[in-house]
Amino acid sequence: MKRILAAIFLFIFAVTSCNVNQDNLNESTTQTIESEVQTETVTEIETETQTQEESIEDLPDEKNIESVLWFNSPDLSKPLDDEKLRDIVSVWFDDDVKKFDFINNYLRERDMYKTTPDNIVYGGDSYIAEYYTDEEKRKTSFIIYFSEEQTELSGSVCCVTFSWDDSKEMGFILYEYDENGDIVYENLYNLLGESLANISYEYFEGIPFPFIKKYRITGDYNQNYNLLNRNQKFWFYKDHAFFDETEKITGYNCSLQNNAGLQENIMNEFVYDNNDRLKEVSAKSSAKIKLKYRENDILNAVDYDFSSVNNATEDSIGKIRYDEQGRMVYRDYYVTHGCHSCIYLYEGESKRPWAYIEFCSQSYAYENMNDNNFAINYEIDSEEEVDYGDYYGYGNEVSVYLFRQR
Repeated sequence: MKRILAAIFLFIFAVTSCNVNQDNLNESTTQTIESEVQTETVTEIETETQTQEESIEDLPDEKNIESVLWFNSPDLSKPLDDEKLRDIVSVWFDDDVKKFDFINNYLRERDMYKTTPDNIVYGGDSYIAEYYTDEEKRKTSFIIYFSEEQTELSGSVCCVTFSWDDSKEMGFILYEYDENGDIVYENLYNLLGESLANISYEYFEGIPFPFIKKYRITGDYNQNYNLLNRNQKFWFYKDHAFFDETEKITGYNCSLQNNAGLQENIMNEFVYDNNDRLKEVSAKSSAKIKLKYRENDILNAVDYDFSSVNNATEDSIGKIRYDEQGRMVYRDYYVTHGCHSCIYLYEGESKRPWAYIEFCSQSYAYENMNDNNFAINYEIDSEEEVDYGDYYGYGNEVSVYLFRQR
């Protein structure tokens, strides 16, 4: 079935690509020159660049296709829909009975309650996520229980419900992987079949992250960053790496924080432990990434700290946690108003998350659960001791990406 769908997609893309008229052909010389200039402009971060004309047909025979659906919380700068704001909730409880009563009522109010979730995903020691969906109502709910010690949202429960009609189709990703299940190639297309980015990856002994060896990126880089290489935080580029005589990576001349800018003249040293596993990447006092492993050599945790003197403050500090298979399941990072927490949900043994959810710690407003007195968040005195067991926050900023096999 995947091959049939891939063939249909290729046929549509080929027909669309070939739909040119005689006037276009007569102006081919001018357009070719303009195209070359534009290509140089939008592909400044290329290396061993694949040409603009490369299409899906150039991929190997083994292809996989997934569509991308994106939901983003209501824009707080526009007129607000209070009901939709209350579909996104963050709540803290010391009492488990009250906690589960609240969650069950939350689901019932949105007509999403089921005695058993459609799926439960365990994010290592960081969280437990429940997933509810209703195709007839075209709605999805996530209930995320964050652990007490491993996360910034310690002990909280985050609830997200959204209508599929409020989400947006982002396009398609074609990818291939090697015999270990590691991704070696990705190509992102919009709904018109136009390639937005394609990336090739290479893996090195002792390093638990892939290196990007070929890339071409156009359009919105931040969106590409969220969609491609999505099971990794850091984008390392092979052409910025330094190797010793044994082909071991010893240094990296590029910013560790800014994946898009490819800022050079920032030399980072790669430090290995006694088992030849990468344990640290550092640029003296300006940046540091520390890696921790389980006893079986599987990556367990990464903590990073980028000096705000030389880097932006957002995402200057963060931590990443991995499950027993070495898959990134949780990440949080600093923002000026708190933190963002990201979770990655996997199915079975797959190394590609089928869902990526990013949740902001700051609520738009709080409501008293005892007497329903409404309180805007900035009206709560920051110096006053607030018992969050009596309040729940709602209207948090959230993004949900869902990836579906076709």
